[in-house]
Amino acid sequence: MFKIIKIKFLIVMFIILFYYSLEGKAESDIINNRINMFLSIDDKASANNLIEIIKVLNSDIINKDRVVDKVFYGYANVFMADIYNKNKSYSKAAETIKRAFFYIDESVESNKNKWTLIYLRLRMDAFVPSYLGRCNIAVEDSEKLLSSKDINPNLFIMIEYMYARALYSCKEYSKSKTIMNKVIKEGEIGKEIASYGYDRVPPWLNVEKILIIMPLMLEGY
Repeated sequence: MFKIIKIKFLIVMFIILFYYSLEGKAESDIINNRINMFLSIDDKASANNLIEIIKVLNSDIINKDRVVDKVFYGYANVFMADIYNKNKSYSKAAETIKRAFFYIDESVESNKNKWTLIYLRLRMDAFVPSYLGRCNIAVEDSEKLLSSKDINPNLFIMIEYMYARALYSCKEYSKSKTIMNKVIKEGEIGKEIASYGYDRVPPWLNVEKILIIMPLMLEGY
């Protein structure tokens, strides 16, 4: 299944690049650069890189008001808050994490019928430390997505995994284990995702790039 998804990802990338080559190479470069920038926002990003990304996205939010920029602005601030926390800059960490979730939540609540934004919120909330108190939101978002008829079936395994993680953070250990065992039984892709357990975060899957990030990116251009 990974090979099929990878091929689909490459095909979609080719179509996007071809389309934007007709519209103008400069614009296609902007799209690709922004996708790469978004994908670079994770716990491995340096403080300097995150600060630069936050600066760019803040400017874009002011000037262009794209909802996807607000979500990833929130993402960047979550990881920046973690760096502040590790450096014992607790006041900055508290201020930054508050700003992070304000932008993520505002994006979702202003577009309640847009499941891709709900997915992006879940993609963060399912993996943050339980003391941040996001597990209940993550559980609710998971259940909403799993019951939706709009979701591509290729995303269900990842959603179920995030559901298990959210339940675990909410101390619903038995239910979490049941869901995690279900993920493990979903073939090789399920085993691979489940191998990240309860303390690591899976990298972006190609199917997420194709069905979540790219469509949201293209809507703003």
